[in-house]
Amino acid sequence: ASSVLAAVVVEQGDVATRPDGTEPRALELGCGLGLGSIAAMLSGYVVTATDYYEDALLFTARNAMRATGQEPALRMVDWRDLPTDLGTFDLVLAADVLYEPAHAALVAETVARTLAPDGRMLLADQGRLGLASFLEEMRSRGFTHEALHTAPPPAPEEAPENSRLAPITVYRLRHG
Repeated sequence: ASSVLAAVVVEQGDVATRPDGTEPRALELGCGLGLGSIAAMLSGYVVTATDYYEDALLFTARNAMRATGQEPALRMVDWRDLPTDLGTFDLVLAADVLYEPAHAALVAETVARTLAPDGRMLLADQGRLGLASFLEEMRSRGFTHEALHTAPPPAPEEAPENSRLAPITVYRLRHG
């Protein structure tokens, strides 16, 4: 899912500076290996990569340094206790974060608190258990969504053992 998300971010191209002259900011939720963060960095965003696991932040830092020559800002974040100092972002990215139904409300609240009023969220998901609940949570908070891109499932020989082979859809969410 993260590779599909990264491809969509890069495909959408470089971003312009904000009206106040500052560079646009992106937040990746559950950064994993950092593919979304790297794509956003290459597209001109100043990125904050977050994860619940320190190892994921270390992988992201290393991979971003190799790919871009710089590291994103890194933050350990627990969606159940969201830091109050994250700020708002022009772009919020997440891939494969809804694998637990309880994550739907947590991710929705995180997006609602961190997405700038004119920002957008890109979510890559392969039909995880929490997807429908997440989209409903976002709708109830005044957000709209649309499917931007659907990638076919990976070939069985390319997928991790025992993985569910399903199409991956990237959704764009915005304030209503």
